[in-house]
Amino acid sequence: MKNSNKYGNGEPRLRDALKDDILQDGHFRTFRKEFREIKNFYISNEKDKILQQKNLIKKWWLTWWWIFKGMVLRLTAFRRLLVVTGIILTLINISNRSGEDENTKIGLGFIGVILVIIVLMLELKDKILAKDELTAGREIQKALMPKSNPEIPGWDIWVFSKPANEICGDLIDHFKLTDNSYSVIIADVAGKGLNAALFTTKLQASIRTLSFEHKDIKLITDKVNEIFYRESLKNIFATMIMAEIKSSDGIISYINSGHIPPLILSDGNITELPKGDPALGLLKKFEFTKKEVVLKQGEYLIAYSDGVTDAMNDTVGPLVD
Repeated sequence: MKNSNKYGNGEPRLRDALKDDILQDGHFRTFRKEFREIKNFYISNEKDKILQQKNLIKKWWLTWWWIFKGMVLRLTAFRRLLVVTGIILTLINISNRSGEDENTKIGLGFIGVILVIIVLMLELKDKILAKDELTAGREIQKALMPKSNPEIPGWDIWVFSKPANEICGDLIDHFKLTDNSYSVIIADVAGKGLNAALFTTKLQASIRTLSFEHKDIKLITDKVNEIFYRESLKNIFATMIMAEIKSSDGIISYINSGHIPPLILSDGNITELPKGDPALGLLKKFEFTKKEVVLKQGEYLIAYSDGVTDAMNDTVGPLVD
C-alpha cells in the first residue's frame, strides 16, 4: 500500500512542504520584492528622502530601525509588550556576562523566543481572517460587476477590470437607459482597500437606483454628487465618466467628473479629450457639464482608470509614463 504524503485531514506533511519550498526557484527575487514592500509600508516618503542622504552604514541601520519601530508601534499594547519582553529575554540569552547560570540564561532565551512566536501566531491569525473576509468581499464585487460586454446595436464595446489586490475602488458598469440609449460607467473611488470598495458599492447602488427615476446622465450625476458629498467621509471622493450611447448614431454624450480624460484613437493618432469637472463628493452642489464626441467608423474611444498609469513592473518600474 502506497504511503500518503498527507495526514488524514488532508494537510501536507511539514517536511514535504518545506522540501517543495526549497526546490522552488526565485527566492532571491521574491525576497527583494517582499523587502521592498515592507520598506514602502513602514517607511514614509519623508523618511525615505532622509535615507537617501545617509551613507551606506547609517542608511542600513536607520532602515531596519524604522521598519522595526513601525512594526512594533502597529501592534496592540499587549502584543507590543510581549515582543519587547521576548526580545529582551533573547538578548539576555546571547549575552556573555560572567557569573550567570547557563540554565537560567537558556531558559530565559527560550521563553523570549516563545513570546515572539506567540505574537507571530496571533498576527498571522488576524491576517488569515482578514484575508478570508477580503476574499469574500472580492467575490461580492465580482458578482456586482457586469457579466458581459454591453451589446449596443452598431457599437463594439469592451469592458475589463482586474483588481490589483483582493478588492479595489474601481467600478465598471453598464445598463439600459431608454429603449435606444445605454449608459456605460467607469469610476474610481479615492484610496484602496476596504474603504474604497465599500464606497464603490455605494456609488454603484446610487447610480442604479437613480437611473430608474431619471434618464438624463447629467441629472443622475448631479444627484450622485449630492449623495456622495452628504454620506461619505471627508477624505473620500470619486472620479467618474458616465457616457450615454445611442444605437441610432455615432454620438457619445458623456460627463467627466474628475476622471482621467479619455483618448480617441484614429488612424494611429491619439487625441486626449478635454479635462472634466470636479470629482464627485468634493462640492455640495455642482452643475456638471454634458459633452459630446462623434466617433467615425474605425475610431476608438478609450477610457481607463489610474490602474493603468500606476501599473508597476518589478524590473523597469512604471509601465506607463
